[in-house]
Amino acid sequence: MTWSDHRSEQAEKQSQSVTERRENARYVVKSSVARNGDILIERDERHSLGDISVTFPAALGIAAQTSVTQTISRGWYERALLAATDGGTDRKSGKLPVLLTVNYWNDDSRRSISGIYDIVWQTKGRLVLGRELKVEALRLRAPIGTKAALEVAWAKDGPKTKSS
Repeated sequence: MTWSDHRSEQAEKQSQSVTERRENARYVVKSSVARNGDILIERDERHSLGDISVTFPAALGIAAQTSVTQTISRGWYERALLAATDGGTDRKSGKLPVLLTVNYWNDDSRRSISGIYDIVWQTKGRLVLGRELKVEALRLRAPIGTKAALEVAWAKDGPKTKSS
C-alpha cells in the first residue's frame, strides 16, 4: 500500500464519518393523529424533542401557538377553519398549510427544523351543532418554510373565505 493509497483511504473514511454524523443529527418530523383530532409530533430513537411552534395563515386570524408537549391542538384552528369553509355543502375536504418549527436535541446541541406542512382535514354535517371537523394527517409540503411561503400555500390551496 502506497502513501497516496493510505491518504485516499483516510480521506474517504473521514468523508463517510462526516456524512454519518450529518445524517444522525437530522430529525425527520413524524406524526400521528389522536382520537380527539390533535396531531402528535413523535420523537425518534436518536433525538429528544423540545417545544414546537405553529404559525397559521394570517387570513384565519389565529396567533402563532407553541406547545411543550409536541402537540398541535385541533382546538387552535378548528373554529376558524370551519368558519372559513362555511357555506355550500357540509362535506368538504382540504389542506390547511402551517409553518411548523420543531426544536430537538442532538447530543448536547439544540437544533431546529422548520417547514410548511399540510394538516389534511374533512368536514361533515351533524344532526345537531352544525359541522364536524375530522383531522386525517400531517404531511410535508415544503422542507424549508417561511411566513411568505405559508401565505402563498394558503392562497393556492386554502378554502376561500366568505370575504374572498
